[in-house]
Amino acid sequence: MTLLGLSLGDWNNLAQILNAFISVLALLVGGIWAYATFVRQREGHPRLEFTTHIGTFGKQHDSYVLEVVSNVTNKGLVRQWITQVECNVRYLLASEEPERGGEDILEQTKFPHATGSKGLIPLEWNGSFVEAGVTQRYSYVVHIPKDAGCVLVWAKIISTDRWGTFHTAQRLYRVEDNGSILASELH
Repeated sequence: MTLLGLSLGDWNNLAQILNAFISVLALLVGGIWAYATFVRQREGHPRLEFTTHIGTFGKQHDSYVLEVVSNVTNKGLVRQWITQVECNVRYLLASEEPERGGEDILEQTKFPHATGSKGLIPLEWNGSFVEAGVTQRYSYVVHIPKDAGCVLVWAKIISTDRWGTFHTAQRLYRVEDNGSILASELH
């Protein structure tokens, strides 16, 4: 039996060739999609937005007690693992003259007093993670003397990707004579 002059065996061979062609075409389209998504658009890389600030504060005897908050927002499409979140609060006393730092701090103003760098993820956790589209909050409570004039909050996160990606954030605050702590804002 023939249809259009082709035997059943010829139709079978034609179907196999068409099937192989469609499979190759599907692999090619999938490869292009993977390249566009993970190489060009860098979906495999962390897309993290990282901020740090003083959340709340209070005066206690001769000190200010500060809650330092670091927020990590995952703007990407995949979960991001965080191995380390560090925080450091440095301050300049109101009575001190500001001094320019060296090349190691890019000649920024020195903040000679520090509360010490602290990790915000407990060691027994073995890291933390931030789901896609979610903001994870890490906080740390520290105190500084009441005669501090300026406070610099600095934080750093390290993610577990193969590139050892890290992000830093800092924010400067001034301590007013009335005891309020204000973020420095540009107007």
